Amino acid sequence: MKQKIQMLGLFALVALLIFGCTQTTPVTGTSTTPLNTTPPGPGTTTHSLPLTSSAVTYATSDGWNIHGTSYPAKNGAQETTKAVILAHMFSHDRSDYPETFIAYIHEQMPDAVILNIDLRGHGQSANLKSSTDFGREDFIGMKNDLISSKAYLKTQYPNVRSIYLVGASIGSQASINAAAQDPEFTKVVMLAPGRDYQEVNIDDSIRTYHGGLLLVASYEDNYSEQSIRELSPLVGASPLVTKTTYPIGHGVEIFGNEGQEEKLDIVIANFLKN
Repeated sequence: MKQKIQMLGLFALVALLIFGCTQTTPVTGTSTTPLNTTPPGPGTTTHSLPLTSSAVTYATSDGWNIHGTSYPAKNGAQETTKAVILAHMFSHDRSDYPETFIAYIHEQMPDAVILNIDLRGHGQSANLKSSTDFGREDFIGMKNDLISSKAYLKTQYPNVRSIYLVGASIGSQASINAAAQDPEFTKVVMLAPGRDYQEVNIDDSIRTYHGGLLLVASYEDNYSEQSIRELSPLVGASPLVTKTTYPIGHGVEIFGNEGQEEKLDIVIANFLKN
């Protein structure tokens, strides 16, 4: 009997040891799984989020209060030598541009401040009226938002020497019109440009501007793709780069819809930094 009790006790001890070794202890609020450890594949980008940013506002020469988000250069104000200004599409606002795109530009151009604005009549920049009430002269006036943005940046970053514009749809139109008027804009990216959008013809601006120019559209976007074909022979810019092989999307809608084509943020970053 004593031997039987000893044997039962031994079995119980072994069972306890086996059971204890197979249990896990839950940990609240922690994770041992590493994040973003998979190396990026071809044509992908990596980003550092969240970004440091601040809200800014300033006035244009014709009375609009422009609101935007400023992303300072990684090197600090005194080493900031470049600036990138983003202009969104019609009836949209500065949330058009994915933060992952802004982060990628930030990583690729660490000496650049990035300013993402609400154009007049859009988002927070609607102190005079809404874009729904705009006429042709209002759309022409959008170039002043970008010229005023440049002036604001130079008060904050006196060492800035190179200023680039990235515009989508109506923002691309405003960008080329501003760059044609102000030679301090040395590179322009036009996403889904329109040759006569909102009755504003940009032929003269395309001829006048002589900095670097990147024209982008999807082949689904017939009007923008046709505009690029018609505008290209008029271009006085150098260098001129065109890309119309994206499958779908108008303007910023191309982000994330590149299919097998090179990622749009890579194309833009390479154009701006080289």
